[in-house]
Amino acid sequence: MLQSLKNRVERAYAARRASAVVVGSLGRAGSSMLTRACAQSLLGLADSREARQEVRRIIQPAWSLDQVTWQRGVIYKTHDYPDSCPAPPRFARFLYTYADPIDVVVSLARQREVRGLAWLEKHAEHMKVTIADFDRLFVEDIFALERHFEAWIGCTTLPLIALRYDRLWAYRELISDFLRFELHLPPYAPREALIDRLPEPSRLNIQRTYGRLRDRIAGQPLHVSPPALALLPRRARTLAQSSSKSPPVRKYGP
Repeated sequence: MLQSLKNRVERAYAARRASAVVVGSLGRAGSSMLTRACAQSLLGLADSREARQEVRRIIQPAWSLDQVTWQRGVIYKTHDYPDSCPAPPRFARFLYTYADPIDVVVSLARQREVRGLAWLEKHAEHMKVTIADFDRLFVEDIFALERHFEAWIGCTTLPLIALRYDRLWAYRELISDFLRFELHLPPYAPREALIDRLPEPSRLNIQRTYGRLRDRIAGQPLHVSPPALALLPRRARTLAQSSSKSPPVRKYGP
C-alpha cells in the first residue's frame, strides 16, 4: 500500500514537470493509440487495469485548440487545425500522425457501419467540416483530408513532429527526445487492407478521389518544424533534418 502511494506521488511529481503533449491526426490514423502510449509512457506504467485508470486521468480531448486550458503533464487529443493554436505555452509539444488516406476513408466507412451515422457526424464536427451527404465519401474529399494534412505539414510556427503512422516505430527515439520522456509503443501491427473488401467500382472511385493525397503522404514520412528542431539535442536534430529531406517513399510499413 505504501509503495503504491509512493509510486503515485512520484508519477504526479513527474507529470507536473513534464511537457503538455498535443496529439493530432488525419483521423483513423493511430492517434488514439499514440495518445494512450504517450500518457502511459509519461506515467511510467506498464499496461494493466490500474494503468488504464491512471492514463485516463491525464488524457483530455481538445477538439478546439483555442479553448484549451494548458497544463503540464496532460496529453491532449485533437483533430483541429494548427492555426487554431497561435500561441501555445513553451512547455507544449505537438505530434501529428497521418496514414494512407485510402485506408482512412475505408475505415471511416467501416465506422459508419459499426458505430452509426451519429458517430460519423461527431467525427466531422471534430474535423471542422460540415457534410451534407456522407454517401459521397468515396467520390469527394468531404472530410477535407488534403487540406487538413497540408495545414499540419506546412506548419512552421508550432513545435511539431508530424509523421506517417507506420514510421512511429522507426522514429520512436526522436519523438522521445522531443517529448523529453521515453516513449514506449505497442508492437507494430500492419493495417488490414480493407479496400480489398469493396466492390471494384468503389475501389476505383476511392483511388481517383484520394490518389493524389496518397502519393503526397507516401512521399512525406516525416516533418519536423523549425521550433521543434530547436528543442532537439544535436544528434536528434541531425537525424530529423536528414530524414525530413528524404526522397519520396512509396512503402507502407516500418
